[in-house]
Amino acid sequence: NIQENENENKPEVDTRAEARTFMLDSSRPNHLQPMFLPSRRGVEHLQLLREMMGRALKSDSLKFSEMIREVSIHLPRDLTLVAVLSGVTEETAMMLGNLKQQGFAVSVVLIQLDDEGLNRAFKKLITNGIREIRHAVDQESLPQLCRSQIDRTSPLSLV
Repeated sequence: NIQENENENKPEVDTRAEARTFMLDSSRPNHLQPMFLPSRRGVEHLQLLREMMGRALKSDSLKFSEMIREVSIHLPRDLTLVAVLSGVTEETAMMLGNLKQQGFAVSVVLIQLDDEGLNRAFKKLITNGIREIRHAVDQESLPQLCRSQIDRTSPLSLV
């Protein structure tokens, strides 16, 4: 039974199967569906990626770890997963670590964490085998973070 919660406009689902059906339903608004981009190279592909990221909206429909669990069967083995997170739970760190163990390249960008939150996030990720971690202190630091990744000279990387 999938019903709309009148107060919050969020679907209420009773079982995991109903949640999966809801997530795969093509009649849902596009902003609630996971975005897939086939793995390719080239300028056109980069532009498509930028456009998709520009249209991405925050959604409370699934937790990050649940979303990764749902889409992981569709991920090609040559994929590099870049997780942009404002916080890291144990479940999220474990899910990313499992993907790393399965052979995926996993990188994490932490957004606007204070020193204590950043320290906790690093510990959880490192414990689960994630070593490619970056931190964007604020919006202004994102261009430098991207440039340093291209140069491979990131002072924010933990090795």
